Amino acid sequence: MHWQYQTLRFSRRIFLAGTLDTSAFNEKLNERGREGWELVGTTAINGPFGITRELVATLKRRID
Repeated sequence: MHWQYQTLRFSRRIFLAGTLDTSAFNEKLNERGREGWELVGTTAINGPFGITRELVATLKRRID
């Protein structure tokens, strides 16, 4: 069994008032889910003062 990995970057422009625009986030994840990708985890990249400036989602899918 082999895995293929992909990362998606969600920049600050989809953050509203410091929180993630979950509809945009879910839309992208659902798109990838239909292609066989599964969310493995997320990492917040913080800027000055600990404000999240980007979110990185790591996905995987099985390849044979």
